[in-house]
Amino acid sequence: MNFSTQTTKLFAAAATLTIAGTVSAQLPHHEDLILGPIPMTGLSKGVAFNYQPFLDSSGTLNWGGVFIEPGGRSGGHNQEVHLDNAGLHYDFDSSGGWVPGPQRNLLLYIGEYGGELRIRFSNSLGMYNQVHPDVIDFNGTGAAGVMIDVVSGGTDGNPALVRLVGDVNDLEITGLHVWVDMGVRPCTDGLWDDLPLGSTYNVGDLVTTLGLAVQLSPYFGSGAPGYAEIQDGRDSLPDFFDNQALGADYEIHLNNITANIDLTSTGALHYQDAKLRFGEYGGGVEFLINGNFIAVPDIRNLDGLTLGGCYLDVYAGGNGNDAGEIHILGPVKSIGIGGEELWIDCLDGTPVYPMLMGDADGDGFVGLSDFTVLLLEYGSACKGGCSADFDDDGDVDTDDFSTLLVNWGASL
Repeated sequence: MNFSTQTTKLFAAAATLTIAGTVSAQLPHHEDLILGPIPMTGLSKGVAFNYQPFLDSSGTLNWGGVFIEPGGRSGGHNQEVHLDNAGLHYDFDSSGGWVPGPQRNLLLYIGEYGGELRIRFSNSLGMYNQVHPDVIDFNGTGAAGVMIDVVSGGTDGNPALVRLVGDVNDLEITGLHVWVDMGVRPCTDGLWDDLPLGSTYNVGDLVTTLGLAVQLSPYFGSGAPGYAEIQDGRDSLPDFFDNQALGADYEIHLNNITANIDLTSTGALHYQDAKLRFGEYGGGVEFLINGNFIAVPDIRNLDGLTLGGCYLDVYAGGNGNDAGEIHILGPVKSIGIGGEELWIDCLDGTPVYPMLMGDADGDGFVGLSDFTVLLLEYGSACKGGCSADFDDDGDVDTDDFSTLLVNWGASL
């Protein structure tokens, strides 16, 4: 089984709703705003924003325009903000109670197409305020315990994925020709999509999706009887119960229940590293890696821990009442996650299968594709390693060809 590696990482998107007495919110992805000029003040998915002029490096204060446009120039998804000699200020810490305080590890899509841009943010420790010609120039800078990590792109005309590593209360981006988004590109793993929409499952049920076995067990943080439900994760109004885990198509809602995903159930020995998107909207969270258990108030509390022989990196979100992504670095055989109001989707990772002699491409079958690999590597010295060097003697030769023939048609 193969999950395609996601080239994008993610952060916020999507809706506001009230669930079991808690307020749910995700950060603005601008889909709820009308195309065209943006108002001087407003809300996007419950987060307050206001217009700001652009102060360039010469000290000139520019009062240009801000527009909502179809996506394409920021590198994000669907609608995005065009900053034309102006900008926007987002206030995460006082948005009418929708967003609970500072936001950790914000992920932004920024496309800069000439001139300069300015990034300003603040928290209880202080303020960051710098202006540069290109997004890449911000990489490694920071203040108030927050660092700017330009994950990819960032030169003029090359959209960037930017991570603000740390906690921010508010964010302001202004510039000459800049496009910004906080949305995510849909994942394509198909997890849960092969299950009936609206189907519900209880403690003790065994569910199979994409060949992966998922055992449902009690969530120990609550005495309430729990259930899991397959819901529509496509972001479409007026259904505010969608896209909670920032996935695509279907996602699973875990209500006082834990989902235990067996990554070895497809025949893999383990997954080398894994990623999982989540939406956390009330109560605590329990997390299990390779059978090792921990309970935390919010997913962000997992960041930097080692559990079950794996390092946990809460790459985005996890603050409570938001969505994000966790990276599990190391050999992962099983993932368990449960909570009171939790959604999960978009499992990604690299399955590691048992070694099959002659299987040069690692698909668990010896056939024509392996012969093709052998032909391409035939005669190679293999200083960096060759997939078709089956006897591990440092080259691909007739001995390896014989191994392939002997195992032709074999499978795991």
